[in-house]
Amino acid sequence: MIAVVCLAFIAALAGTWLVLANAERLGLVQEPNARSSHLVRTRTAGGLGIVLGVSAAGLVLAATAPMPLAVVLLAGLAIAAVGLIDVLHSLGAGWRLFWEALIVAATLGLSVPVAGLGIPLPTPLVFAVVLIAMVYWINLFNFMDGIDGLAGSQAAFIGFAAAAVAFWTVPGITADPLFWSLLILGAAALGFLVFNWPPARIFMGDVGSLYLGFLVAVLALASSASGWLGLSVWLILVGLFAVDATVTLLRRLLRGEPILLAHRHHAYQRLAVRYGGHLPVTLLYLAINVLWLLPLAFAAQMQPAWAWPIVVI
Repeated sequence: MIAVVCLAFIAALAGTWLVLANAERLGLVQEPNARSSHLVRTRTAGGLGIVLGVSAAGLVLAATAPMPLAVVLLAGLAIAAVGLIDVLHSLGAGWRLFWEALIVAATLGLSVPVAGLGIPLPTPLVFAVVLIAMVYWINLFNFMDGIDGLAGSQAAFIGFAAAAVAFWTVPGITADPLFWSLLILGAAALGFLVFNWPPARIFMGDVGSLYLGFLVAVLALASSASGWLGLSVWLILVGLFAVDATVTLLRRLLRGEPILLAHRHHAYQRLAVRYGGHLPVTLLYLAINVLWLLPLAFAAQMQPAWAWPIVVI
């Protein structure tokens, strides 16, 4: 299985390089805009490399659990297609949300047993709540993809950190394909980061950020429903992105500002201006993840009675 993880890294690396080499010819170039923290036009849609890395490794892994993984891989490709079409032709917020919700609903219905999440509500209501939460998280992840290396390093951290918590606390977890899926996610994100680390040569674009947000959400729900990583652990691991984006959204709502309009008011964007570059902010977010949130995730996993107070902390 280690070879499958290596395949994810190599395929993502090669795929990102191919996009980088052909981006100008394919029209995959992003101009600076109101939301952008960049001043020059840069190649985009490098997230296709991540899609290639996860898909190549996922197809091998799917042999051990064909139905759920096949559904997730196909749904992920559909989400990536929505992101790519949006990059090339701008779908508009309404249509994009419609297609995201449709794909998420199909994925939940076919591959994720939401009744197993332990949420004390009727199953149809749990389904609706999870659907809304997933669509929100997918777009939240997209909002947080604004400076070099941030979204890619966050995805790599989430994949590897979740796998580490499971490895040290769940006996026999290496026999579960979901465990290897986490490592595949992290490895594919690392392959892309080779070209996206500050100063970035290519952006992941919506095709990558929507895809990563979707995969993280599905893996979180699937592992929680399986009983080996609680929702509390996942909320801690994604906490930095969730809090930055949600607090920014609430501040804009309270100020009466249009929440769907592009902006540069996220904490990471303001810090990039303050520090005069992207690298210090990306490293700061990585440090918070590794030195603060990862130990808290271990604590929540090992002390279930304290899990939700730890989420608040």
